[in-house]
Amino acid sequence: MRGSGRKHWIRSLFNIGFQSSPVKDNIGSLLEITLEAIAIVHKDKILEANGSFFQITGQLPGQIPDLSTLLPEASAAQPDGNIHTGRLNLSRQQHIPVHFRLTPITWNGLCCSALAIKRTDNSSISSIDNKEYPLHFTDPVTGLLNRLGFKKMALDPLQSAEQNNSRIILLALNIARFQTLRDRYGHITTNDLLCQIGERLVSTLPDSSLIARSGNNEFAIVCPALDDSEIPASEPSSIIQTALSDSFSCAEHHFRIETHIGYCVLPLDTADPAIGLRYAERAMVLAGKTGSGSARRFEYIMETEAIERSCLEIDLQSALEKNQFSLDFQPLFCTQTGATNGVEALIRWRHPTRGVIKPIKFIPIAEASGLILPIGEWVLREACRQANTLPDHVRVAINVSALQFVDSGFKDCISRILEETQLNPERLELELTETIFLHDEAHILRTLASIRDLGVKIVMDDFGVGYCSLSYLRTFPFDCVKIDRSFIHAMTDKPHVKSIIDSILTLGRTLSMRVVAEGVETQEQFDLLREAGCPIVQGFLTGKPVPLTLLPTAIDASVLESAPAGNILCSVGNVRGV
Repeated sequence: MRGSGRKHWIRSLFNIGFQSSPVKDNIGSLLEITLEAIAIVHKDKILEANGSFFQITGQLPGQIPDLSTLLPEASAAQPDGNIHTGRLNLSRQQHIPVHFRLTPITWNGLCCSALAIKRTDNSSISSIDNKEYPLHFTDPVTGLLNRLGFKKMALDPLQSAEQNNSRIILLALNIARFQTLRDRYGHITTNDLLCQIGERLVSTLPDSSLIARSGNNEFAIVCPALDDSEIPASEPSSIIQTALSDSFSCAEHHFRIETHIGYCVLPLDTADPAIGLRYAERAMVLAGKTGSGSARRFEYIMETEAIERSCLEIDLQSALEKNQFSLDFQPLFCTQTGATNGVEALIRWRHPTRGVIKPIKFIPIAEASGLILPIGEWVLREACRQANTLPDHVRVAINVSALQFVDSGFKDCISRILEETQLNPERLELELTETIFLHDEAHILRTLASIRDLGVKIVMDDFGVGYCSLSYLRTFPFDCVKIDRSFIHAMTDKPHVKSIIDSILTLGRTLSMRVVAEGVETQEQFDLLREAGCPIVQGFLTGKPVPLTLLPTAIDASVLESAPAGNILCSVGNVRGV
């Protein structure tokens, strides 16, 4: 953690730690105003430290090693106030020479020492690749270059390539689901993993390669000029993926990591390393969407798409204020009674110059920018408002984003809107996918239970496509499941898919859950589902999304087959849409 965020955290830590004693307050203030790295030591344990100490050592509060590990010379020295020389160990294979001073003090009734550390004027860092870089260019965890150092140092191989009329490959690599590993195993274990990844990259790639930790779970690499024109530009990425494919052992845990790599060719794509890194990272993001172990080369269309995405985000910020959103409704159809058994409302963005923009295009932007929260609240309010124009027995379902569920104010938002619109909570349903459980599962389950306590129903959407759908049904009693459209599309050609659908229908009956089949587009699909006992279907065959006022005419008479009318069940609201 760097910059003002880290300083604020450290300041908050000291405010909490020193609030019980005036003496502590004074010490805390002195620790923070000095530019030197200061720590309070008692019997080889570091009890407190200031922001400069965390910055020079690269340690985190609560995870500082003993002084004998961090600065052995200070652990053996007497607190005599004299200046000594020692070696500050930043990681397993990284250290810097420092001057230090130990002074005896009394702190919180304990006989302690105040430790002051200062780098020597000509100190340089020794890292795992045996290259020396200035400290402000170095990542304190891995000993590799940091992002700033990478952009600076990459100029040398680029200039050499230009002079020799050759080329170099700039790669960006990230570790998939790294934050999940960090949340589960902690910083010490995952920092060790980062160090081992760095070591493998250093030992695998040519000595003239430039390797950096450019972000929390990201690495940037410059490979030397490729003299052989027959060698494809993708070759370095293949070498890296092979090197990182074997498992890692960290603190008695074993990991196999998934990597995504993007790369560009310098100076062919650009002569600016900073721009090249941006290009490679854009390709890396798209590689992550492709799947495990994938690599992609940068294409200029990616830059165009990024600019387009940025423009959409700017327009999206004002779309609510300018009333550019609306809801269309798609009917849900009862296969046995012939009744319109519900509708699903899909958000539409009617842009003044671009026309109608599909949700699949703007919802990911809304989620990435945080705009999904106000947009989701608008969908909830508008769906509940329009539901009040329908008969009192009609239920309303809203498909919500995972980011809404993790928001601490989501339940209160639901309560407030129900009160504003005077909608009976028993008429409201929330549709969600199992991706919400990728967040804090315990928190999600508590949120679901509290929403259920309001009287609101919970529906699992896209059932069957995730790895853990069945386990989540055991964890939480959903009121309804919606079979994903991919199963419906495949059921006529693949008998085993039809068997899966039969099993889901049986499961629904056993657990007293309603089952809805999504994406029904052909009469053959409809007939098979009705014969299998699927109670409700949804798709273009039974009705396309239309404004609520046009909904009664949306059902094709050929599908109804003169079946008797039944009760209306209305399912409204899909933030994601189609």
